[in-house]
Amino acid sequence: MHIREASRPFIETEIVSGAKTGESVTAPARADFRDGAVSQLGAPLDGRIVKVHVQIGDRVREGDPLLTLDCPDAAEMRAAVEASTASLREAHSALDRQNRMLQQGVGTERERIAAETRVSELAAELARVQADVAFVGMGTGTSVVVRAPISGSIISRRATVGMTVQKGTEPIVEVGDPPRSGLWPTSLSATCRSYGKPRASTSSCPL
Repeated sequence: MHIREASRPFIETEIVSGAKTGESVTAPARADFRDGAVSQLGAPLDGRIVKVHVQIGDRVREGDPLLTLDCPDAAEMRAAVEASTASLREAHSALDRQNRMLQQGVGTERERIAAETRVSELAAELARVQADVAFVGMGTGTSVVVRAPISGSIISRRATVGMTVQKGTEPIVEVGDPPRSGLWPTSLSATCRSYGKPRASTSSCPL
């Protein structure tokens, strides 16, 4: 930076060190989590909340139950997996039979290819329905348990027993892990000086 000689008498400079001082500032701020430190959970299917397992502030581990829902579509999705599994099993048996018949000279290549194609189609269908049901878990009946995808604390919860929920709407539970990821206050309305480094009001200061 270049300063004109005529301006120098009007400028004061001061050396700023990185050492902490006893000064502190209390100011309104908005707390943000770093990327990947917060998981927002909505309903995987339309349904109704029948049990709430957590309260705001509770610590949870990955996989812990947060909510139990009653979702009519869950039973249909799980039944589709069972039906597709049974159909694929039968198709494999038919293919094995065609292979044996072809070896014995009583079958045709066309029939064997048709049986092989059927196996491929049913395998793809099973993979599709398994991917759909992965969001709700295999379980039984219409019960769906929403589980924590990460370890952390419950930072918000809109869920109450009896509440109706819809797939694709706003999150009903948020899990965050500030100790692991680092919690940063943003949009401070005052200058942070606790680290001996003045910052503008639009900057962030580590806790």
